[in-house]
Parts: sequence; C-alpha cells; structure tokens
Amino acid sequence: MAHITNNPPTSATTLPQWGYKAMLLGAAAIWGLSTCIIKDTVAVFPPAWLMGIRFFLAGILLLIVFRKRVAQCLNREMLVAGAIIGLVLAPAYLLNTSGLQFTTASKGTFLTGTYS
Repeated sequence: MAHITNNPPTSATTLPQWGYKAMLLGAAAIWGLSTCIIKDTVAVFPPAWLMGIRFFLAGILLLIVFRKRVAQCLNREMLVAGAIIGLVLAPAYLLNTSGLQFTTASKGTFLTGTYS
C-alpha cells in the first residue's frame, strides 16, 4: 500500500492555494452557465440533436488533443468498456437535457447537483 503524505508535489508547476480555489470557482461557473445556455438552446434544437452535436464535437476535439494516448490504448476491451459507459450515461444526459424544456435552469441545475 502506498504511503500518503500531506506534502505538496515537488513539481515546478505547482500553484499557490488561491490558484486552485480560482480554478474550482471557474469550473463551477462554467458548469452553472452551461445549464443556462443549454436551456435556451433546447428551445431551438431537439435535445437528442443538441446532445449529438455537442458530444460529437467534444469527441473530435478530445481525439485530436489526445491522439497519441488514444492510439496507444485503443483495443477491443477499451471499446467495449467505452460502449457500456456510453449506454449508461447517454440516457442520463438525454433526460437531463430534455428536462430543461419543462423547468427553469436553476431548478434543473439544483436537481442535477443533488445526484452528483
């Protein structure tokens, strides 16, 4: 078993404490604002189309950024595991996005946050 210490990493790229807090605040702000944007977008696009476009573009971007790592790790086992995860997550995202058609962005974000 690995020994766990409270010492910070010794990398030259460590940030001060406030830097990590600022990144956490930024991530929360992006997450919260994305719900407002998706709420407005589902009024124009059907939720399934919106999700398809959103995740297709994200997948292409991640494939470009991590192409070397993907090429090293891509095998049948990883494809099956990814397909299973996708089959579980897709309905959850679709229900969450579809639900924004019938409620406010703040209520949708609250409900999403309660099961996270």
